[in-house]
Amino acid sequence: MLWKFMDEDWYRVTFIYCHDGASSVHLVGDFCGWKTDSLPMKKEGNEFRLTLPLMEGYYKYKFFVDGKEWHADPTNPHRDEEYGNSVMFIHMDPGICVRRACPIPHRAYNRPYSDGSQFQVIEPEVSADIAAYGILKRPIFVYLPPSYANTCDVKYPVMYAHDGQNVFSTPGDCGGPCWGGMYLDEILDKMWHDGDIEELILVAVPNVDGLLPGNRMKEYCTGSFIESSRDPFIRYLIECVKPAVDIKFRTQDGPMSTTSFGASMGGLLSLTLAVTHHHVFGNAICMSPSLWWVDSNNLSLFNIIENIKKVPIRLYLDSGDGDGDNKYETKEMADLLRSLGWKEGEDLMYYLDHSAEKRDDKITHNEQVWRDRVHLPLCFVFGKKQFV
Repeated sequence: MLWKFMDEDWYRVTFIYCHDGASSVHLVGDFCGWKTDSLPMKKEGNEFRLTLPLMEGYYKYKFFVDGKEWHADPTNPHRDEEYGNSVMFIHMDPGICVRRACPIPHRAYNRPYSDGSQFQVIEPEVSADIAAYGILKRPIFVYLPPSYANTCDVKYPVMYAHDGQNVFSTPGDCGGPCWGGMYLDEILDKMWHDGDIEELILVAVPNVDGLLPGNRMKEYCTGSFIESSRDPFIRYLIECVKPAVDIKFRTQDGPMSTTSFGASMGGLLSLTLAVTHHHVFGNAICMSPSLWWVDSNNLSLFNIIENIKKVPIRLYLDSGDGDGDNKYETKEMADLLRSLGWKEGEDLMYYLDHSAEKRDDKITHNEQVWRDRVHLPLCFVFGKKQFV
């Protein structure tokens, strides 16, 4: 097994297996969903070779020989204890990196008079060509509206929420910051009860830090805005997660019924999805988006948006007024969008939250603060009545 640096996100990894008598060898691992026929290795003399681009991370793998025998990598001393799989660490210290399970978030709130079926977990398969880039299979958390169980023909709009382990009523440490979750389950139930917004399906997609700490940025910050259609995580959302949701649940068709929701880097990802894939995502909720991000071509999302024609999407952008909450970049983006034809109150809403003075720590970049104003974007996108 050899690897060499490609760029700040990817490494070219060459797997080598020596076997004089083998007629075929397939590389199998968690980077391809453990599919036994997706990654055939090429025979060169008495060696079988295959090169893959992989993100920095932690992977398990084996060689599947002649369609019947499993072999660990004899050149790699690292093994897992359960199955004896070879364990590969790319640019990571094997002594400190621990891959962990992605837990189902604890929810302090429970819908009254409910049997609990409104919260469901699915685990979409990751296609081999996407998994080859290090996109890991993970549980997806789905929150259904009150009327869903009592209807059989009603279809619902869908909101895909990034950092999905952090959006529920999880107090304390929820796998991210120590401020707890965003309490979207409780907030949505209240807004539905009060008649403020239409019912929708919430699909919470956890970030990869729940499985492999330290790799969230590699998924949420695309390496190339221009080539975002080839971005592995964006492809995972569009080609793996969304089809699985559409098959299992009664979802409305069309981009205007599909919303991307995120905060911080998730807000950057939401805006990227709407701008570059508006045929899929017609709405984007971007709370405190990390618009400072510059891709491998030295381009920001500002460079992309200022050179496109106005597309039919609705955008919500906000920030707090505390330091480090992207307030200057977010206002600049709102101004740019207005100059390109987006109209405030119609297909654009920008909000500056003056919340720093209300907090002892003056920090406005966390789930607790976003929780206090999340009703604004929900009303803008899903509202039966508009208010600020």
